[in-house]
Amino acid sequence: MEEIKVEENLKNDTRRRNAYENYEKYEVMLFQYNRSKGNGIKLTRNLKDPVKYAADIAKKYNFTRQEYALFCEKVDKLLEENPEINLNDLSCREGRKVIGDIISDISPNHNFKSTDLDSVAIAKYYGLCEAIYEAQNKSPTEVIKVLQNKRVSIPLFENSCKKIEDYEKSHRRELYDRCRKEKSPDIVHITAGALEIGPGEAEECLVAFEKIEGIPYENDFDKRIKIRPEQVSKAVLDKIIMDDRLTDDEKKRLIDEQYNKIEEKNKFIKGSIQKWINSGRSVEDLSKDFMDRNGIVIDMPQTGVDDDREIG
Repeated sequence: MEEIKVEENLKNDTRRRNAYENYEKYEVMLFQYNRSKGNGIKLTRNLKDPVKYAADIAKKYNFTRQEYALFCEKVDKLLEENPEINLNDLSCREGRKVIGDIISDISPNHNFKSTDLDSVAIAKYYGLCEAIYEAQNKSPTEVIKVLQNKRVSIPLFENSCKKIEDYEKSHRRELYDRCRKEKSPDIVHITAGALEIGPGEAEECLVAFEKIEGIPYENDFDKRIKIRPEQVSKAVLDKIIMDDRLTDDEKKRLIDEQYNKIEEKNKFIKGSIQKWINSGRSVEDLSKDFMDRNGIVIDMPQTGVDDDREIG
C-alpha cells in the first residue's frame, strides 16, 4: 500500500513530525517484542552479539533499554487483559488510542496526544484512501483492479467503505462545509470517514502532505498586498462535528458562531488596511507585528541599477 514519505513534507511541522517519530520508535519496539517475547532487547537469536546489535537499533530510533522494559511490561499487561487486542492498528480511533497510551506511558511527553497519530494514520493509509477515491462509481471488476494496483486488501476496503457510509449518515461533510465558499475535496471526507478522523485534521494533514492545495491568499487592494484570511480553527470544528452528544441543530449553531467571529475579524483586518491606505500612508509602512499576526505579505519591488529612487 502506498505511504506518504513524511520526511519530505513535514520539515517545518514539528507536531506531526514528532508524532511520526514517536510511532516509528513504537513500531520498532513492537517488532522486537514480537520477536523476543519479553527476553530483553534481542532481535534475533543467531547473532554473535544480539545485545550490541539491538543497542544500535535502539540508538537509531532514540529509545533506551528502560523504555523498552516499560514497553514490554505495558504490552504484557494489555495482552493478559485481552489476548485478542490489536497493538498496531492505526486505521481506527480506538487503535490509535491504544498505541498513543503506550507511547505516553513509556516515554512521557507532555506535548504528545493520541490524536497526533491521526496524521501518521493518513501517511500510512493514504493508498487506501486513494483507492477508495478512485473506486467510486466503478464496476466490481474495475474496483478489484484498483485494489490490486494500490495493494489494498478487500476486507480493509469493505470495512473502510462501511465507516465512510456511517460518516456520511452523521452529516459530518455537510456540517464541515456549512459556511465554506468552496466545498472541501472528496478525498478529505474519504480520509476522515475511512480512518475515523475529524475532517478538519484530515484536510490540514493532506495540505501538509501536499496532496491537496491549501486556501490561497486573497488580494483585495492592489497587486502588492496578499492577505491570508483568518480561518475557523479546524480543531474547533472537529470538536463540534465529532461530538455525538450534540444534535445537528446544536452543531450548526456552534459552527455558525465560530464563522461569524472569524468573519468579523477578517472584516476588521481589511478595514484597517483600507483605512491606512485612505489616510495616504504606504502599505509598506504597515507594522511588521500587524502583518505577521494577520497573515499579510507585501510584495516589495526589486531594487536594481535602473531604480532611481533615493536610498537613505
